[in-house]
Amino acid sequence: MKYKLLVLPILFLLVSCASKPEPGSPEAAARSAEVENDRREKAVGNTVDEMPEWYLEPNCRLDLVLCSTSTATSGDLQMAVDKAIIDAKATTADKLSGLMNGKVSRYIEELGSQGDQSLYDEASRVISGLFVDVNLAGYRITQKSVQQEGSRYRAYVLLEFPIGEANMRLVEEIKKNERLESRLRATEAYKDLELEVQRYRESR
Repeated sequence: MKYKLLVLPILFLLVSCASKPEPGSPEAAARSAEVENDRREKAVGNTVDEMPEWYLEPNCRLDLVLCSTSTATSGDLQMAVDKAIIDAKATTADKLSGLMNGKVSRYIEELGSQGDQSLYDEASRVISGLFVDVNLAGYRITQKSVQQEGSRYRAYVLLEFPIGEANMRLVEEIKKNERLESRLRATEAYKDLELEVQRYRESR
């Protein structure tokens, strides 16, 4: 009986040593990579499970606002939030530029033969510097969540920008360009835009 009790720990030790690859060997590197992959997969799974519902499906009034979600990580909580906001602002600025370019293009198309390429180019120049993320004043952070991931923080944000504000800035910028405004004013669509802007100003 004593002999059996002595043999069992020795066998266990031998099996453990045999299953553990030698440090620095290809087997050890492969094992380390496998462990790291498992850790990453688990971290990704936890991140997905803990995502706020509004991050994947924002509940925004799309007729009134443009909205963008973003997430970022950092070892500093506030830095994680700031990075997420900066990214959301950049995304929103791109959306606004695309939306306003589309609107002005439709106005020019309404002019028919009076709308030439030079007018498109002029409109593009007007809009190009209108919405940039560094000075996207008027946005609101309507949702925010911060979670801890090990020693780091992950921030989620939902940013909204009023379409009425974007329309107002567009009209103000167009009015600075006499040629562009005089041509666009002949379209019904542009007149409707001015009415929208007027209503937005009155509602603020």
